[in-house]
Amino acid sequence: MHSTDNIFVKTTDRPHFRMLKRMTVIFPICLIICLSMSALASAHVRQQVSPNDTVTKVLSGTATAWSDNALLPGPSSQSVTITLTIDTAAGTCTYTFPPTQFTDPSTGVTVTVTTEPGTATTCQYTASTGVLTLNGTLELQNVPLIGTVDTQPSNLSTENTATAADGTSLAGKRVDASNNVTLVGTSSFSSIVGTTNLQMQIVGTLN
Repeated sequence: MHSTDNIFVKTTDRPHFRMLKRMTVIFPICLIICLSMSALASAHVRQQVSPNDTVTKVLSGTATAWSDNALLPGPSSQSVTITLTIDTAAGTCTYTFPPTQFTDPSTGVTVTVTTEPGTATTCQYTASTGVLTLNGTLELQNVPLIGTVDTQPSNLSTENTATAADGTSLAGKRVDASNNVTLVGTSSFSSIVGTTNLQMQIVGTLN
């Protein structure tokens, strides 16, 4: 007579079922870790490719000035180098206009032009459109019969147009693909001899 032993096997103890149970716990944890690492890596890449918030550019060119003052009629031209510190995120900037001497060709009078000491020299520059505007007050030194005088607050801009004292038409031009730019502005100052109206144009490159 043969007897058969009954053998009971718990299917839940088979290796592949045990592995499945482990995976149901491990997989969500791994997924969370991977997503977290991916977010950190993405943020790191964005930080690496984001542009520097501040850049320095130099406007080099020729400035020409006119006025309706018989002692300074112009046009008087001189090379200028203006340094701009630009916040690329905000599109705002500051600049320095170093002392520059303009000698009138008809009278021989030499006047030094610079930004008024202690005043804000703010500007705006939008790289996508090429619009550039320099704000501020200019100081004129060695003006005949006057000495030193400050002009009225004004701006030099790619968006301005003006007519010089001798009738020359002036028009600003935005920074182009070759970095060429033209700034135009007008201002004035008052003294014992009356009001003098000024016009200036800067033609150069911004690099």
